[in-house]
Parts: sequence; structure tokens; C-alpha cells
Amino acid sequence: MYDLFLFSGGLFAAALALGQLVNGSWNARRLVRLAFFGCFAVLLFLRWRDSDGRYDGAPVYLRLYIPFAYWAVAALYLYMRDLAAARTESLRRRDLLHFVPGLLAVLALLPFYLSDPVSKVRAYAQSGLPIWARDAGLPDFVEFACILAVAVYGIGAFIVALRAPADSTSPGRSRSLQLIAAIGLTIVAGSQFGIVAHPIGYHFAVILFPLLLLAFFLADQRDPGFLRDPEWQLRSKTGGGDSQISRLGGLDEAAVLQRARELMHGERLYCDEDLSVAGLAEHLGIRADQLSAILNRVQGQNFNAFVNEYRVAAVQAMLLESPDRTILSVALACGFNSQRAFQAAFRKHTGLSAREYRQQHAPRERVQV
Repeated sequence: MYDLFLFSGGLFAAALALGQLVNGSWNARRLVRLAFFGCFAVLLFLRWRDSDGRYDGAPVYLRLYIPFAYWAVAALYLYMRDLAAARTESLRRRDLLHFVPGLLAVLALLPFYLSDPVSKVRAYAQSGLPIWARDAGLPDFVEFACILAVAVYGIGAFIVALRAPADSTSPGRSRSLQLIAAIGLTIVAGSQFGIVAHPIGYHFAVILFPLLLLAFFLADQRDPGFLRDPEWQLRSKTGGGDSQISRLGGLDEAAVLQRARELMHGERLYCDEDLSVAGLAEHLGIRADQLSAILNRVQGQNFNAFVNEYRVAAVQAMLLESPDRTILSVALACGFNSQRAFQAAFRKHTGLSAREYRQQHAPRERVQV
């Protein structure tokens, strides 16, 4: 039965990873999901291989699970953080640093991987002992560091998911994340208990692995943005000559703009001063050139004009709601990155300077400039 859970979990994870290969355009989120499910599948298959001492006949697999465990939990953390943050910030290049420990583990274990089978089997015979009872070498310390990393990343990922705020555009997402967090934290607790106390904890955690993957799958059925980019929702279901339908990849222009407005209103993406057309396009699951073309074709404006409308509206509201704040601090809080750009955009949309607008609408005795 234990073998069955490991093997079925590995197959399920592999199927979810393959699903990412055929799901929409490539972007950072999709690569993170692919890394998580792919590494998770390899990890489960390796543990299945180890479940009955099968490594005795194939010592080449010994300790191969360590780098995949690093990469799996790192990808899981980034995946949960992205979902829980309601996509207010795109994944960035610095997030790749989370995968560096796995690469360092490979380098540190390379002499072990290249050693003769007899040495590997001898090391495997000691692997069932607590680390303090072994003839500890570098592979043992790397393995111990992996155990700690799995605990830290796992707890961090599921706590982030557990504290996810409600998302108005995906009302069921926070509940799905909370369910996944509960299962995930139980798995982490069980596996750590199995390592330091009794193997039954580890066996219990393994039984929950397929349940965790099933929770991801069911969450995606309820909220298609969970495992898939929203691009598929923005596709035209009809061909032809409707003026609402873009010929740029078959995208439905109205659906693209509606989703963009939801991101602006509900998630306040405009507050990110670094928001770019590529960043918003990634949130939408489409290409930057497709988004630019749709904004030009339907809205008759470029990306900066589109975003500045929301920024100026937010500034107008905040100028009146927070009369004690300076105009510059309000502008910066709403996503403008310079006073000059703010002044030009505000006057273009209102016909007034920010000072004139506040003086006309706020009580004079509380005006702050």
C-alpha cells in the first residue's frame, strides 16, 4: 500500500507537469509550476524506488532525491506566494536564487554520485541512522541541510497560503489555498516527525502526498487560474468578423480588457511603479505585443495612458481622503515614479494641477501641499 501511494502520487505529479507543457504561452509562473510538479514527480518516484531497499540493486539512485527536494520546495514556495499575493507582483529574476541551494547540493554531492557502487551502498546502510550517529561527511551534512530546507520552505509556503487574503476576482482561491495549506503543513509535520522520532510519521506524510496533488487539481477545476494561465479564458470561441474579436492569436478583446480592468480595480496593479506592459501581459497570460495592440485598437491609447487613468483616479481619491499627506507622497503611493510624470498626467486627465484640485475640493483649513 505504501508503494502504491508513492507510485500513484508520482504519476499524478508527472501528469500535472505534462499539463504545464501544453498549457498556453511560456512565462515565469508556468515555469515555476512545471518545476514544482516535475521535481515532485521525480522525488516521489525516487522514494518509491527506495521504499523496499531497491537501491541495493541500483545504487546509482542513492541521494539523487536531495537536489530535487530543494527545487521542489523552492518552486512550491514561489508558487504559493504568487497565488496568495493575488498576483500583485510578477515573479522576478532574483527569485531564481531560491533554486541555487539545489545546484550547490549537486556540486557538493558530485564526488558521492561518481563514487563506486560499494561505497554508495555502505553509505546507504548508514542513512537509516540519525545523522549524529553516522560517520558524518559532506553528503550527510548536505542531506541534513536538505531536511531543514524542506521544513523551512514547506512551512513558509503553506503559511503564506494559509494567510492568503480573499480575492474578489477569484473568490474561491483563498479557501482552496487554506485547504492545501492544511494538508501541506500536516505532510511537513509528519515527515519531520518521521525523521526525528518514528517512521510512522513519514509513512503518514507519504499517504497524504496524492491527496495534496488532488487538492491542486480540484482547486484548478474551481478556479482555472490556479494551474493554468488565464489566457485560455481570453480566447475567442468564434471565428469571424465580430469587431470585438482580435485576430491577434484569436484573443477576445473584450475579455482581455475586462480582465485587465479587474486587475487594476481589484488588485491595484497600478500602484507598482515598475509595472510594464510586459508585466501586465504576464498577469493576463498573453504577450506584450498582443496587449499593446488591443489597447491601441479598442481603447485608442497606449499602455502608459491606460495605467495613468487608474493612477490619477487613485490620486484624486487619496488627496481628499488623506488631506494631511503631501501631494508628492500621494503620487508615489499611487504608482507614479516622478513628480514631473505625475504632474503631466494629472493635468492631462483633470485639466488642473494637483494643488488646484485639492484646493477646490478639500476644506481650505486642512489643505496640505
